[in-house]
Amino acid sequence: MPGQIITRENLMEQTTITYPNTSLAQMTRAEIKQHLETLCDKIFNDDPYQHQGGDMVRTGGLVYACEPAAKINSRISDMPLNGQPIQADKSYKVARWGVGSVQSAGEPVWEVVEQYLKSAPIVKDHTPNVPRLIGLGSNPGFAND
Repeated sequence: MPGQIITRENLMEQTTITYPNTSLAQMTRAEIKQHLETLCDKIFNDDPYQHQGGDMVRTGGLVYACEPAAKINSRISDMPLNGQPIQADKSYKVARWGVGSVQSAGEPVWEVVEQYLKSAPIVKDHTPNVPRLIGLGSNPGFAND
């Protein structure tokens, strides 16, 4: 909350996971889209035995649209980065953590966030990038917030 001190407990509540290491990767538009499609399929696959996890990736700067009822490779669209369309022939630096099976030598995410919090005496209000969901209608299985 505004004015509240961020404690180590608060930090760990938000960042403690099984795969904490951070990494940087260069990815093209197609690779970013495929990564989002793969994650999306683990959540919205028609076969419930194929469901894994339950969260879509959070993004900084990148916004995208997701159509959960569409088939694999057709769910993700409209992917602007900082308000501009990402280019098919350009490579983008992607910082990530919690990517699962591939571990990197990067610092655990809680250390990276702690360094950031120490360097910023006041944390600015931030509006998270939320995917735009398409085609849900009145489906009670999806939240509209």
